[in-house]
Formats: sequence, C-alpha cells, structure tokens
Amino acid sequence: MFTGDTKTSENAKTSSFFAGTRHLRHFPHQLLFSILICIPLWLLSPLERLDVFWSDVILARQVTPMKSAIVVINVTPEDVIAHGVERLSRKYFAATLTLLAEAKVKRVLIDFNMARMSTPEEEAEVLGALKLFGPSRIGFAYEATSELRPGQILLSQASAVNLSLNPDYDGRIRSIEASKSLKVPNPCIWMASGEKSYNSSTIDLRYDPRSIRRVSLSELHAGKIPIEQLENCLAIISHDRELSRTRATLPLYGPTDRGTVLAMGTASTLAGYSTSFEHKLKLMSMLPAVLTLASVYVGYKTANITNVFLGLFRLITLAMVVSWFGTYFGGIPTKPAANIMTCIAVISVSLAHRLKVFELFKSLLSGVLSPEEVWLWRTHSDRNSPAILFDAMGYIKKANPAALVEFQLDQKDLHQSVSELAKKCMPSLGERCNRLVFAKEARKVWDVEWPCKHLPIAIFTDVTDQHEELEGLQFQLTTDPLTGALNRRGFELTLQKIDAQQTRDFTVFFMDMNGFKAVNDRYGHGAGDTLLRVAAQRFRDVMSQHDYVTRFGGDEFAIIVPRRLSMEDAISVRDRIESTMYEKIDVGSALVQVGVAAGFAIPADEHETRGSILGRADHDMYERKNFLKSEQKAVKTSSGRSISISFVG
Repeated sequence: MFTGDTKTSENAKTSSFFAGTRHLRHFPHQLLFSILICIPLWLLSPLERLDVFWSDVILARQVTPMKSAIVVINVTPEDVIAHGVERLSRKYFAATLTLLAEAKVKRVLIDFNMARMSTPEEEAEVLGALKLFGPSRIGFAYEATSELRPGQILLSQASAVNLSLNPDYDGRIRSIEASKSLKVPNPCIWMASGEKSYNSSTIDLRYDPRSIRRVSLSELHAGKIPIEQLENCLAIISHDRELSRTRATLPLYGPTDRGTVLAMGTASTLAGYSTSFEHKLKLMSMLPAVLTLASVYVGYKTANITNVFLGLFRLITLAMVVSWFGTYFGGIPTKPAANIMTCIAVISVSLAHRLKVFELFKSLLSGVLSPEEVWLWRTHSDRNSPAILFDAMGYIKKANPAALVEFQLDQKDLHQSVSELAKKCMPSLGERCNRLVFAKEARKVWDVEWPCKHLPIAIFTDVTDQHEELEGLQFQLTTDPLTGALNRRGFELTLQKIDAQQTRDFTVFFMDMNGFKAVNDRYGHGAGDTLLRVAAQRFRDVMSQHDYVTRFGGDEFAIIVPRRLSMEDAISVRDRIESTMYEKIDVGSALVQVGVAAGFAIPADEHETRGSILGRADHDMYERKNFLKSEQKAVKTSSGRSISISFVG
C-alpha cells in the first residue's frame, strides 16, 4: 500500500516537473513575441497625441512663477512709431543697450532684424554700445538660413546664436535647438551660462509665461523697472506679437512672441531642467519594460478571465499613478496611454498564445488539417501525456512532444507510412483500442482515450505502475504460492474466460497423486512441498505453453486445454500426464516414486454446462484411480533411502 502511494507521489512530482519545464520552454517564446508586438507600438506611438496632451495639462497646471532674473524687453509698434516710424531707430536702440550696460545686465540677447544699418553714424553708435558688453555678454539670435542675419561688423562684437524654433507635430514648441551644421549654438544655454553649446534644451512647461518680467523699450527708458533691479539680470530684446514676423506657440497657452519662448527656455536651463529631464526620462523608460513583463505574467499565469481583468486593472492603475507622479513631481512628459495600450496588447498576445490562436491559424493556412482537426488538436496537444492525431488510413498527422519521445517517433517520417503504433491503436476500420501495451526500450501499458467520435485523436495515459500492481494482486489471488500453478479461483476465472471466447471449446483434466500422503507423513511437510513443486513442473513440461496447470489443494491438480480434443488426443494427453511420475523424485531425505491418476472430460456439445463437464472429469479421475489401484503399481526407492508406497488411499 505504501509502495503504491510512493509511486503515485513520484508520478505527480514528475508530471509537475514536466509541466513546469514545458511552461519554462514556452515562456521565452511568449516574451519574445510580446516584445516584438510592443516595438512597433513604441515606435509608431499611435496614442502620442493623447499622452502629450496629458503631460501638457499636468505640467501647465502647476503654474510655477518665472525667475525674476530674466527680463523680456519688447519692441512694440508704439516704440517703432515714436522712434523711427518704419523701423526702430538704431540710435534709440544703441541708447537702450547703453542703459542696460550701465545697469550691469549680465547678458543681453537681441532678437530682431539688424541686417541693415541706415547710416554710418547709426552703425557707429550701435557698435559702440555693443563694445560696452563684449561678445561674451551680448548676442544676436537669428535663423541660421535667414537673409536677416546681422552684418559681419556687428557679429564681430557679439555672439551669434540660433533662433530656428522647430515646433513639434502639433505646431507647439517644447524645446530649443542649435544648428550643429552651421555651428550656431543654443541661445538659451548661452544666455544661462555663456557657453556655446550645440545641444538642445527642453522647456519646462511648468513655468507660467504670464509671470515673466516684461517691459517695452519706452517703459524701460521711463524707469518702470528701476535700474538697480537690472543688475545681473538676463535681458531678451524681442519684437512683441504684433511686430514679429514669425509666430511661436506654446502648449495650452497658445500663440506668443519669441521672447517669451526664449525666456522660458533660459529659465529651464538655469534650473538644470534639461539634465534632470534626461535622467528622469531614462528612469521612466523602465516603466514600459516592467509593465510588459508584468503583462506577460498576467496573461501567461492567470488562472481565469476574471483574474485577467483584475490584473489588467491593476496594471492600468499602476501605469496611471506612476505616470502622474512622473509628470507632476518629476516635471517630465509621460505616456500613460501608450503604456496602457502596451499592457492590453501584451496580455492579449499572451492569452492568444495560451489559447494557441497563432498555431490555429498556422495549421489552417498549412492546409494539412481540417478546421475541426485544428481546433481539436489545439485543445488536446498541449499535454504532458502523449497525444496523436491519426487520419482514416492510419497515418499520423500530428504528434505532440510527449508522443514523439514516448513512442520514439520521427517528426519528419510521420506522414510517410502507416506505423505499427497506428495498427495497434486502430486494428481495423472503425475499431479503436482502449488499452495499449507498447515495448521498445521498456514495456509500458497505456490507457487510450478517444475524445472525439468522428476524429481519430488518441490521448495516452501511462498506467504501467497501476497495471503491474493490478497484475501482482491478480497473480496473488489466482496463483498457488507453493507450485506457481493456478489455484482454484484462477482455474475458474481462466475457464470462464476461455468459455466466453468460444463456447465449450476446451478439455479438462483432473489429477490425483497416489502415495503423496505417505511421503508427507514419513518425511514431513517439507518433503511433501518439494514433491508437489516437482510434480507441478513435470505437468507443465509435458503440456503446451498455452495450457493451464492448476493445483486445487493437497495433491489434487487440474489442467485446462483451451481447445476441444478428440478422444484419441485426450487419452494420449492423459498418458503423458501419468508418465510424468515414472521417474523418482528427490525430496531431500529420500528418492521417492509416486503415481498419478488422471481423468478428463470433453464437452459433449455447446449446451452442456460447465458444472456437468467438471463433474464428468472428476468422476473419470476416480474411475482411473480405481483402475490403477487394481493394477497394484508400487513406488520403489533406492536401497538405504527407500520406502514402498502402495496405491491404497
């Protein structure tokens, strides 16, 4: 009993191990396929507009005040009318620069047309004002390819920075760039640090453009901002929206002047936003990978669809919360919609892989299997036990990995010929076996299940241990432990089995030994047991391997011949049986010779009962025994170790 429990436990562990191995084998394929699905989603970003709007709203809602060290000086239409009519007077502009120099402004960025100077006198005044700063403190911002580039004389006294504002796909500006090809540096990095950098810088959209310190030229000269408050400030001189030829648009805030964009970019650079932006983006880039792995796990391991939806809800919540924290506290744009779409796509792919949807379509496209066979195979192939799909002629169409291993099948040769396995599983047209004994390297017994009536798919379950255990119990119940012959129960079961196959097609012999009791009384039970074992073996030796030798008990034996003998053949078999006792038998303490009387019965017809047949055989045996007694055959032993045994019962 304990042995059976141990085997069952070992089988369960083995099955669990192979199930885990199968899952581990499929997991990398599933993960790889999920990643391949995610890559185009990440590259194409179909929900980018939604993610950008999400980030813009959360960033802009924080309304962070601008740094007071940045001042935007607007050139308004009133300034132009009051000082130049058609264009701003260069003398007035030179006076403005002089005022800023006296106020000890740290750096000045000029963003308006200085391409043409009217008179040498005006040019001289502007140059003089530029020299008050030097190239490291004053710069011209212009588009690198524009014809409005300042003259070379002016550029010699100032730094040249890029003003090619490149909007995103929605026409809104979120970063400031440099021109690497023309060696024109980033204006915001130059304003913030004085360095000529060709890297791009990101605008922190949390800054409120309405909080920028802003004055017009006339207000500056009128002293709206006290001169002492301009010390170490960063000043941007730019046309306002009415005079600017180009329009700049910020997310949510809409159209604005370029000075505002430059001011926000400069404030972002001063705060180190671009550097922290890159680091935080790298950290946030881990979120899609984490969500992808988690989604694969949810789709791959979750037991039921309710838990799948629950897992998806948790992943969506995680994506939303982490994205919100990243945007609100980290100040960086995030992609919750893209991450949610990734989770849904990966879970869908994982479920499709578990349901073998891809294999289903692949099998359908191959044309080898019918749709019904594809569906049935998809349902039963992913087992730890062997599964085989046959066709009507006995060819193997499909075999799962367990079947290939257990039955030593070659995947390449499955469709080439009808295998012996197919012949055993389907012996004839319309016939399917329920139990299969298959032996190559080791004998195994399989229970065969056919889950579909009209499609020949076989599911094999290894019942070798149970079969061997059952055979052992059956052997104990039907076998005489002393001689190895059948016992009375074994005799009855065997006779029933033979009679069920072909009615009354057998011949029965009953035997009784003469002299056994004398040997048993004289030399003990050990000698008697030896005598019985030798007698049983001699009976087996003179009979066919298909005949059944039985010991009823004591010295009574019987033999079943599974065919109806003629009278002549039956007498011949009886004589062979009785001749087995002619030779002496060594029982250990003596050489003894005993006799045996055999009687038989041949069924008269198919209607005679088995009880009647057995009764006639028993009666014939006693008549034979009486006949032999009348002959008075004696049992002789060797001198010194001999006894004389008569036939007296």
